Amino acid sequence: MVCYLEDLWVEPSARGAGWGRKFIDGLVARGRARGWRRIYWHTETDNAAARRLYDSVSRPTDYVRYDVTLP
Repeated sequence: MVCYLEDLWVEPSARGAGWGRKFIDGLVARGRARGWRRIYWHTETDNAAARRLYDSVSRPTDYVRYDVTLP
């Protein structure tokens, strides 16, 4: 089992209070308890605040994402 975290969004007034960290920690605990192989997500390269959190729980991969926009 693999978990893809599609979006992690915290209300601006609640940012910096640790809610994102609590959510990720809870998700990691759930994954360990259920035998998941990994949890993964994407973020924008310039999302510095989110990346500080993400860098503290994991390291970025070498994958690059490509999108083809369809009309």
